[in-house]
Amino acid sequence: MTLYVVKINEDMLITHDGEVQLGIYHTTLENFMTMTKKTYIETYWMPDVFSHRYKRNNYQKHLKKASIGTKDEIGQ
Repeated sequence: MTLYVVKINEDMLITHDGEVQLGIYHTTLENFMTMTKKTYIETYWMPDVFSHRYKRNNYQKHLKKASIGTKDEIGQ
């Protein structure tokens, strides 16, 4: 698995695996790279958190019950 690190500012980093954000670190990039035992690739892109990507499960069930998005007419 490839691991990535994104530099937010001088002393804040976010790590991710290309799909999920894994953690936030309050240290410099140089210090993080020397302290970690895994190999990270510095990148400028990070994935959104899940709450921004997916609707809540109970909201999806509500849409299915309400027949939103179907061609059903009310009263037929």
